[in-house]
Amino acid sequence: MPSFTTIFEDTSPMILYSGVGWNAGHSSGDPSAEKYTESSFTVTQTMGSSMSFAFYGSSVAIYGAKRWNHGAYSATIDDGSPIQFNGKATPDLFNQVLFSSDFDLGQHNLTVFNDNTTFFDVDYIMVKSNIGVDDEDIIVNTYQNTHPAFTYTPASSWTTPSNVGMFVGGSGHATTQPGSKVEFSFQGKLRLCDLLYEMFMVVFVLGDAIAIYGPVGPNSTSGYFVQIDNGTSSLFSANKEFYHPQQLLFFAANIGAGQHSLVIQLASSPHSGEFAIDFATVYTSPSLGGAYLSAGSPTLSNGRKYCYAHSFCSFCRQLTPVVIAGLALSTTIAVLTSLFSIFVVRHYRRTINSYKPQTQDTRSQAVRSTESMRTVRPFPKTTFPHHDEQRFGSFDTALSSERFPDRMPSFTTIFEDTSPMILYSEGWRAGHSSDDSSAERYTESSFTVTQATGSSISFVFYGSSVAVYGAKRGNHGAYSATIDDGSPIQFDGKATPDLFNQVMFSSDFDLGQHNLTVFNDDTTFFDVDYIMIKSNIGVDDEDIIVNTYQNTHPAFTYTPASSWNTPSNVGTFVGGSGHATTQPGSKVEFSFQMFMAVFVLGDAIAIYGPVGPNSTSGYFVQIDNGTSSLFSANKQFYHPQQLLFFEANIGAGQHSLVIQLASSPHSGEFAIDFATVYTSPSLGGAYLSAGSPTLSSGGIQTSNTGHTVVSCPANSRQLTPGVIAGLALSTTIAVLTSLFSIFVVWHYRRTINSYKPQPQDIQSQDIQPQYIQPQPQDIRSQAVRRTGSMWTARPFPKTTFPHHDEQRFGSFDTASVGSTLQSPVTGSSTQQRRVSISSVITQPPQYQ
Repeated sequence: MPSFTTIFEDTSPMILYSGVGWNAGHSSGDPSAEKYTESSFTVTQTMGSSMSFAFYGSSVAIYGAKRWNHGAYSATIDDGSPIQFNGKATPDLFNQVLFSSDFDLGQHNLTVFNDNTTFFDVDYIMVKSNIGVDDEDIIVNTYQNTHPAFTYTPASSWTTPSNVGMFVGGSGHATTQPGSKVEFSFQGKLRLCDLLYEMFMVVFVLGDAIAIYGPVGPNSTSGYFVQIDNGTSSLFSANKEFYHPQQLLFFAANIGAGQHSLVIQLASSPHSGEFAIDFATVYTSPSLGGAYLSAGSPTLSNGRKYCYAHSFCSFCRQLTPVVIAGLALSTTIAVLTSLFSIFVVRHYRRTINSYKPQTQDTRSQAVRSTESMRTVRPFPKTTFPHHDEQRFGSFDTALSSERFPDRMPSFTTIFEDTSPMILYSEGWRAGHSSDDSSAERYTESSFTVTQATGSSISFVFYGSSVAVYGAKRGNHGAYSATIDDGSPIQFDGKATPDLFNQVMFSSDFDLGQHNLTVFNDDTTFFDVDYIMIKSNIGVDDEDIIVNTYQNTHPAFTYTPASSWNTPSNVGTFVGGSGHATTQPGSKVEFSFQMFMAVFVLGDAIAIYGPVGPNSTSGYFVQIDNGTSSLFSANKQFYHPQQLLFFEANIGAGQHSLVIQLASSPHSGEFAIDFATVYTSPSLGGAYLSAGSPTLSSGGIQTSNTGHTVVSCPANSRQLTPGVIAGLALSTTIAVLTSLFSIFVVWHYRRTINSYKPQPQDIQSQDIQPQYIQPQPQDIRSQAVRRTGSMWTARPFPKTTFPHHDEQRFGSFDTASVGSTLQSPVTGSSTQQRRVSISSVITQPPQYQ
């Protein structure tokens, strides 16, 4: 059975610490703080202090440090007897397994005690869980907080959180109002315009395990309840000593296939503080009906679908060729049968008019014909109940300014000081707690600092504003900054007391490509904490859609597949999965083109992964056929989930981003965690929704190295409800139009038969008999002419039909009424006269 690992940082609210004796480790009291993951750990020196951790899984491991000032501790699983350990070590050892255990898959509880007055610390806990059935891959999907699967109530109490730039995708939802709640729904939701453009495609989230991420810190709530379906609510606290974004607020496994919902509600007094949602990660598998996310139809900020014509085209591009062929065939049949019905009606109406007797009143007839054309309808007028222009919009006003009255939407992106996108000159190094006791006061306890005169940073970006954040401290001094080719502007970075998270430089300008350069102008210190940019996308009065794609998503293609494997420290990756390579020339392509009904639309892309001392010093990034850019992920300390590459203003259409590992002298590991795509309805973008299940055996195989299409068993060919509805609707229309065509042919043939002259009508005509005067000298010729007359006499003149086709409609009688007969005896010709059949029969010829 496939498995996945989940990392719970020491700051996760899922880890419950006993009420006394625990505090957050920090650089002011420990110069080795940066040696812990995320420079964060929780420590106690109180005998009897404990931590408790409940989880569902098959194994667990707790990581921390073994140091000279640590001592005895014990651990137990469920109701087992405590097992004692010794945490003392010289020299100090970090990222050590303090306790681990394997057991049957199920619900368990881990408890760890400090058995002495020496130190014991927790860095993180790793849990292994299983999902699905044997011989299939786990599917990990990430849902941004703006995804329709989230429902916030009351909507008025949810706002943009503080430090939103630290959120994945630069978006979040936060509330401080007790009783406010957010529901992550596992049920289908029907959106407006789905009938027209998505054929009832629904937002349907399938999963067996769920993780909710958000920030913790001193201003975060001390109480929030979490409930799955109608189960028991659990109380957690996000209130911590230091701010940490993207923490695991809640995790649950073994939920099972089916329809579920997870509800988080802010507790009331005495609990207080802000609760914020960043994103959710869902773990599923093909056997549970799960599938990788793909884009649906665009959604407007008011919840209505973006019902523009190009949205339908975008939807069509998401369908598999087989489904497209089925829809095309049934639609073609419907159109052809409709055209055939129109042709039959037109043809038979003309035929009926030709059978009608013409009168002497030509003008009156013409008027009646004109009136008939004006007033007679072949079918009753069709009315459409439930038609509402206000709901579905007018085609003429779909793009009017009424929909977009205000401004183009914007989003912010944070580039940590460790991002490879920030290029440092010589003289820069990573700040750390061994020489700075205030290191934890920087975001992610990370900063890059210089003391060399003339040292600079360069940052190229697309946006409308930029801001550099850092510290103003007593040992800092003069620096200058410039945008593009502008003149440098000088600033003073000295301040007493020290100030952190300060805006060192900011500027607004026209939206476009720009370059920021900052110089250190003295031998004093200057540091960079992070850079924030503001970008714009889409058109006025619409929301930005942020979608996250895990590294296992089919939009990623890894080549050669054999060179990509599981990265080191994979537990620190979002979703516990990643792709890594150390082979020069290996590349990964994030495709913007249709791939097995996976279609990624966006105007901005961000690629995330780790940086550190073992990471590569060189990788190339190229979009489409543009120029390649070289970056380095090699940093002094390990940091996961860093922004490896960002590009905006790509534009709507089909694109691809290729990252390739550079060759010698560059070396090290390059790893992919996830990608974030920014788009909007006007660009044809949409929130992600689950598509058809992906199989590992006998279906679409998804492995750690790539994706291969193979034959699909009959019992696994599952289509989404939207595709099924589309096929059913078009097929139904085709069948109904075919039946209607048959009815029209039958109806008009009966009508034509009612107008045709019947045999008895001949006897009822008041016809004066006419006699054929035979020539005595040619009796045989007369007989022949008489016989010919009997064959050719007609009660009415021959009716001609325009476009008459004998092969299709048959021959009424091709003999000519006024034909010329030639005697076979004499060879003379005689013009026949029109006579009635009755005259020939009732009045035999008289011979003189």
